[in-house]
Amino acid sequence: AAAPSRPEPRARRERRKREPTTAAPTPAPAAPPERDPRRGLYLRAALGVGPRIGSISNTTDTQLDQADLSLSGWGPALDIAMGWAVAPGFVIGGGLFLDWTSRPTLAAEYNGRRVEATQEHYRLTSFGPFVDWYPKRSTLGLHIEGGIGVGLGSFAGDLPATVVDRSASGVTFFLGTGYEWRIAGALAIGALLRLTGAALASDTEAHGLFSPSLLLSFTWF
Repeated sequence: AAAPSRPEPRARRERRKREPTTAAPTPAPAAPPERDPRRGLYLRAALGVGPRIGSISNTTDTQLDQADLSLSGWGPALDIAMGWAVAPGFVIGGGLFLDWTSRPTLAAEYNGRRVEATQEHYRLTSFGPFVDWYPKRSTLGLHIEGGIGVGLGSFAGDLPATVVDRSASGVTFFLGTGYEWRIAGALAIGALLRLTGAALASDTEAHGLFSPSLLLSFTWF
């Protein structure tokens, strides 16, 4: 049989009472989750400049069927866009894009003869959907965009001895890449290279335009 246990001495019991008890450490409160800057509302305005290179062909005047009309000049570019990030860093939205050239040169070559004239302006206005993708998640940085839309080309000025329509409509498309730096809260500043193309037509003419632009962008995202 087991021997009966001896009672704990009184002095040991009192010493144990006087010893401070070590409390379990209280875990630090969890930090609130940081807002992902790559989600939510997306607003952008951009302004820049670039060359405008185009061609115009007459589709009705038989005397100009073999004439080669080309357009060249420099001018400003403007972007106004709004969208929503449907996934981190992936924006879907719509925008208005303007490519303008003031005092462009319109040249016609026919039977070995070249005729040039300075025009008042050539303006391409397009609007439609676009996507903008930011590969990184922690900062804005690099982004790649693309879109397609409806465009209106507005022309002012006539080349001598030709019939030039003053407007044409059709399809526009663009690709762009840029880099952005956050400067305050959701506001970022960046540089954007945009390549725009257009295939436009009217009752009498077909217009083609290639319009690269370098823009300074301001983005709220």
